[in-house]
Amino acid sequence: MTISENQSRSSGRLILFTGPSGVGKNKILDVLFCLHPNQLKYSISTTTRLPRTGEVDGTDYYFVSTQAFESLIAQDGFLEYAQYNGQYYGTPKAKINEWLAAGLDVVLEIETQGALQIMEQVPANQLFSVFILPPEPAIETLRARLQTRNTETPEQIEARLVQSQRELLEAPKFQHQLVNWVVADTAKALSQLLYPETD
Repeated sequence: MTISENQSRSSGRLILFTGPSGVGKNKILDVLFCLHPNQLKYSISTTTRLPRTGEVDGTDYYFVSTQAFESLIAQDGFLEYAQYNGQYYGTPKAKINEWLAAGLDVVLEIETQGALQIMEQVPANQLFSVFILPPEPAIETLRARLQTRNTETPEQIEARLVQSQRELLEAPKFQHQLVNWVVADTAKALSQLLYPETD
């Protein structure tokens, strides 16, 4: 559902940050948060998928069972949720409302499907949406990056690439599209879009 009905424009913004798997979203956000540590909060998503090597529960994601996730759905605990490659992903909303009311901008690094759900529900003046694109040829670039990441089987990579082709078609629906050639440059461009008065 939506963020609190009493949110005013003096409150923070929801920053919807999405793009296909392997495009470099996490690395861009690492740099962005270093540039604006006091202005941004990161919304941790909940998922039913298993942690990858090095991922920490409560830092990277909240890792839960399918039963627990579906219980949260029944309690209206998510701003949005979606299924992606057979697993649930969702955005818990209680903490987001608290941060927005305090005037902080909240970054949601989420699947494209979930971002589109939020864009249908939340007033445009409370949103900042950005889609990160890979350099062309897009699918081959993503394939190479996913293979380098070495966290999934070839079959899983191909499934992600099929999903990526669908996601890339949605890019024009977002306020901003940035091609991630170099992480530091992309993060700087995003910073300038978000906070032009400080750059």
